[in-house]
Amino acid sequence: MNNQSIRLIAENKKELLPLLLLGDELESDIEKYLERGDLFALYDGDLKSVCVVTDESGGVLEIQNLATDTRYQRQGYAARLVDHVANHYAGRNDKIILGTGDVPGVLSFYEKCGFVRTHSIADYFTTHFDYPIIEEGIVLKDKVYLERSLVPDALTVGYKATLRIEKKSDWKIVEQLTYRAFRDAPPTGSGDDGNEALLARKLRSCASFVPELDYVAELDGSVIGNIMYARCKIVSDGGEWETLTFGPVSVLPKNQRHGVGSALIRKTLDIARDLGYRAVLIFGHESYYPRFGFKPASEFGITTADGKNFPAFMVLPLCEGALDGIHGRFMLDDVYTTLDREESDKLNAKLAEPMDVDEYIDAQQDMHKDKLRTVRQMISMALPDATEKISWQMPTYWIGKNLIHFAAQKYHIGIYPGAEAMEHFKLRLAKYKTSKGAIQFPYKDFGSEQLNLITEIAVWCGKEK
Repeated sequence: MNNQSIRLIAENKKELLPLLLLGDELESDIEKYLERGDLFALYDGDLKSVCVVTDESGGVLEIQNLATDTRYQRQGYAARLVDHVANHYAGRNDKIILGTGDVPGVLSFYEKCGFVRTHSIADYFTTHFDYPIIEEGIVLKDKVYLERSLVPDALTVGYKATLRIEKKSDWKIVEQLTYRAFRDAPPTGSGDDGNEALLARKLRSCASFVPELDYVAELDGSVIGNIMYARCKIVSDGGEWETLTFGPVSVLPKNQRHGVGSALIRKTLDIARDLGYRAVLIFGHESYYPRFGFKPASEFGITTADGKNFPAFMVLPLCEGALDGIHGRFMLDDVYTTLDREESDKLNAKLAEPMDVDEYIDAQQDMHKDKLRTVRQMISMALPDATEKISWQMPTYWIGKNLIHFAAQKYHIGIYPGAEAMEHFKLRLAKYKTSKGAIQFPYKDFGSEQLNLITEIAVWCGKEK
């Protein structure tokens, strides 16, 4: 069988003791929690990983044991099991905690699984054991505790975000966030780096595009993530079989590592399965995608179009036996291989323009940023019901129409409230340089007097809307 499965073991738990002893070397310690805890086992053909979780009351769960067969470590099995455990209890408990040694590799693994450090107990291992406990070549001393929230509306953005089908009105922001998601990503060496936003734009008009699987993640009214799918084929002398691929998968950098990408992937894989698709084939990080069940394509007798195989080329059958007897070459839509670099660079240059006020201010000279942030704060307080956005390439406040803008110029802050506001405040604006609909407040003289005036103008604009 080529599918992974995770089972909740209720009987004969001690049959898994050989693997549990990799996570906790004393059988007497395992016996203290095994029967009262939930035992999860991940199978991929044979047993690969186990995890024991206990209920510590008050909405708190604890991972007591997590172990993977030494032959299959660093293949994503433990990460997928942890993810499954967290999803299994999500919404029914508050958090899941664990204690482990102060080992950089181990702590990094749990942090990648969504855990955050909370506290440590000094000299725990040297006090509780009369012999050295060694892990990854390190003699353990302190015990570090970590936790992961299980409350849907808590800190995990992936749970807070709304997942929905992309709309035409989302297209621009999806391209903007796709550009940003990959802008600072490590190069893959494929020659396609930087083309992701153009791919998102082109893919929508392809016959292979699957709109039913084109999903966005929305948080507090703003789109922060996206995933797109296209139909593809496995081709051999014996025939061809339709499958799927996804990508780009994009999340705004400030929202990354919060479960947004995982939520989009899991949601759309479930829908793809319900729609009757056979399998999904991707090129992606071999340390990340196995948590969703992906395995090396070589295990299925599938190669790239030019007959190659490598760890980043992976496959997920969407039902048991989906790829039995199927092998051949993976054929993608031409859009993935015919993107024009010059066209991509021009699009990226346009997408690099600030997409929100945070980006706008961050792009200005350091000496002016505090003044700009204060202006932003005062206008926001004056117009609490206004939507803040970028319009005409500058910060804008909108309630049914654009009410007021501000902008950073070389020597001054520009305020743009419109001609009517200028007329209403013309006596108080006499000391400032103005033009039609614009006021200049020089940086060198900028202070509380100017801020108070800007606030009054913003309030007036809101009343006159």
